[in-house]
Amino acid sequence: MIYFNSTELMTGHYYNYKLYSMNVIYTSNLFGSIKVLIATVPAQLKKPEFVSSSLNDKSITVTWDEPSYIGGIPV
Repeated sequence: MIYFNSTELMTGHYYNYKLYSMNVIYTSNLFGSIKVLIATVPAQLKKPEFVSSSLNDKSITVTWDEPSYIGGIPV
């Protein structure tokens, strides 16, 4: 198993990583990829509050407040 450490990443930015398989005999042509969004832990969310529901419309409506700090990513 090999580890890779990225430093100086910026909150709210996406980083794309590609992984190739390689040894002394073979290097793969295909790669795996991952897209990572850097964020921090957001403020604790308050629980949603019930507003209304409708059996006819098969719906329920709730409301909640956006946290004071969202960790650098959109809610």
